[in-house]
Amino acid sequence: MLADGVPGEEYLVGGGMMINWEAPTEGTAYLVEKTSGKIVETRSMKRGDTYDFSIGSAGQAIEFEKVFGVKLSEARLLLYFQPAAAGRSGL
Repeated sequence: MLADGVPGEEYLVGGGMMINWEAPTEGTAYLVEKTSGKIVETRSMKRGDTYDFSIGSAGQAIEFEKVFGVKLSEARLLLYFQPAAAGRSGL
């Protein structure tokens, strides 16, 4: 885990404006807007859970731009997944 609370690059599993990803094990998913460095969402996941994300309307796009201060056309959304075992010491 980096100082900003974002997992390291080795935990990068996807990204983009439409994400549909299945967790291989228990852990935490982090959706990060790379340009601003802000964490959009964290979500606890169990094996087989699906992480779905998309911005499907103009209203959602406007809200995203207001909250994150980045134009949607310039945003870089990245999905990281840190397995629960990776956060435990002594395993």
